[in-house]
Amino acid sequence: MNGFGNQASSGAGGSIVVEDLAELHGAVRLMHLALEAAQAAEPSVQWFAFGGTQFSVPQLLSVYAYAMARGWYGSDEIADRVGVDGCLKYLAGPQAPGAETLRRFRRENAGLVRSAMAFLVSRILGQMDALPRLGFDPRAEAARRFWRAVAADSLQLEA
Repeated sequence: MNGFGNQASSGAGGSIVVEDLAELHGAVRLMHLALEAAQAAEPSVQWFAFGGTQFSVPQLLSVYAYAMARGWYGSDEIADRVGVDGCLKYLAGPQAPGAETLRRFRRENAGLVRSAMAFLVSRILGQMDALPRLGFDPRAEAARRFWRAVAADSLQLEA
């Protein structure tokens, strides 16, 4: 567990977003939005090779978008959750990426990961009429979640 739990966070303009976005629409809907987000990021390269294995870039983007939307940030935590979360397992595919693959992918594709996350946050919040979001910036929320992933991995590597 990363220690962040389901704490609410404040966005610009006083908007509130729950840490686990599945609480707003459910895990399956979030999984579908993660797939959309991976395609919307429009990666210029379709394959990412690490450790002698090739992974689809949209696959890894959808894994990261879904995991960060759930509030799961560290690569070790994401890799562990692939075995227990059905939606994450589906996104990861039969040859699930390990923690080091996820870490390297995030480092080398930071812009794509943030872009996919911003798309997903935008779509979720766009469907929430009752949620006050005046001035809320999905890119800022994506950046906040991205930096939590970086921090979680940094803490893990120092331990």
